[in-house]
Amino acid sequence: MIDDIDRKILVLLGQNARISNSEIAKQIVMTPPGVLDRIRKLEKRGVIKGYETRIDTKKVDLGMTVLIMVQTSENVGINEVGEALAKLSRVQEVYYLTGEFCYMLKVRVSNTDDLTLFLEQVGKIKNVRDTRTTLVLKTIKETLELDL
Repeated sequence: MIDDIDRKILVLLGQNARISNSEIAKQIVMTPPGVLDRIRKLEKRGVIKGYETRIDTKKVDLGMTVLIMVQTSENVGINEVGEALAKLSRVQEVYYLTGEFCYMLKVRVSNTDDLTLFLEQVGKIKNVRDTRTTLVLKTIKETLELDL
């Protein structure tokens, strides 16, 4: 479990992963070495899984966000298709679902031609039966922050 101090550290790191230990220490009234020790323990316990850079996808020609539902013929609990989908370039997220579709993907592509090539790759994966694709017109909110 995490305590209130860990929670405060996680909130600050969630807002800015590059915040310095001394700045965290100032904000939560603690010593920088104490903050570093807590962060290392959170990392060791797997609470903090890593640090990522947020890239403006439009500036790297991957400005089209696509949500793709994938229907498969694999048995319940078998995630071979999901593992194969996760390995495809352009896939940012893969969710295993209940219901008619087995997986939902969040994918970044540059344009509809790029999307077509991606869907062709998906179609070549064994046990993929169908897909349903939705283009995202505008992202209202996208974050990795958690409300702790």
